[in-house]
Amino acid sequence: MILYNCKISKEHCFLAIKLIVLFIATLIFNNHICLAKDNVIPYLKKDVYIKLPLLFKDYDNLINIYNGSTYLYPGSFAMDKNYIYIQYVFEPKQKDNVIVLYDHQGNYKGYFLIDSGGKGNAGEALSIKNIDNFTTKIYVASNDGFINTYLFHHDLQKKRLDKVSEDYTGVYNQFSYRNGRWLIEYYENQRNIHTQRTDLNLTDDGFNVINKIKLPLRYSGFITADANKDARLYNKRQGLALGDFYFVASYGAFYYSKLASSKNTYQGIRVFNLSGDMVYEKIIDPKIFINSLIKIGYNVSRIENEGVFVSNDNKIIYSLYVYSDRVHKNTATKEGIVILMDAFD
Repeated sequence: MILYNCKISKEHCFLAIKLIVLFIATLIFNNHICLAKDNVIPYLKKDVYIKLPLLFKDYDNLINIYNGSTYLYPGSFAMDKNYIYIQYVFEPKQKDNVIVLYDHQGNYKGYFLIDSGGKGNAGEALSIKNIDNFTTKIYVASNDGFINTYLFHHDLQKKRLDKVSEDYTGVYNQFSYRNGRWLIEYYENQRNIHTQRTDLNLTDDGFNVINKIKLPLRYSGFITADANKDARLYNKRQGLALGDFYFVASYGAFYYSKLASSKNTYQGIRVFNLSGDMVYEKIIDPKIFINSLIKIGYNVSRIENEGVFVSNDNKIIYSLYVYSDRVHKNTATKEGIVILMDAFD
């Protein structure tokens, strides 16, 4: 009936029908993909790399030393064959940040101080470069567009690291260094909570731009849910990690059971090629994420992502989550941080 009543040729009618079928199939496929995102398999016990305490052994001592500080909170991490490095930031902000060290068996190895704190510093980036078996460069972002470099000697004798250089890169908060290349969250004009975090620069070792990457706002988000009325509609990016042929962004603002979950509290990772095209994502409703950690056996009171790291062989993505509060001190001195693994090949 359709063919004979059609005022154009049968061939055009057949083509129109095919296009309609294709359109409907595309809608079904896209709907299937959207449903699949809501049914992402959460993390299991086999995906745990290590569990660490939120409140490290020298935590109370540091709070007492820095008058006016009320707590310390992790914001980023990195790893090498010897140590897990976790950057803690004071609240209210102090002139110093703290780098806490663990070995890969979870043994606390101490801390050191870096003068890279201050108002507006979120501590959302930490990268390292091993110079030799006994010396490591520590890279941290300042609150005024600089990447600061510190020298860490593995004898663990110095509590304050020497700053050996500072390079203006326009870094907002997040960056990652790997094998002579930088990935830098870049801002050009005013740096404030309302700034969109969509601009990334891939550079060489000397900060010469190789490629400018523009991520969509839905893959970037804002630094705070109060940035504007729409901030809760976007996943909040919490960290960046550069691989040899891809980069990873981690996501997930603070969430606990009495909060209404919104898109900025969804937890997980996205993988992008070096042109900024997304090739993989694992984004999980925070309630489902919390339940997965409870099933593993953890005492969970909240959830928040605090950084991401790529293994030397590019095959494992590590992401750090805080799942306990400092107010639950009996728990937080034994656990509260978990580093999870995603295989990526």
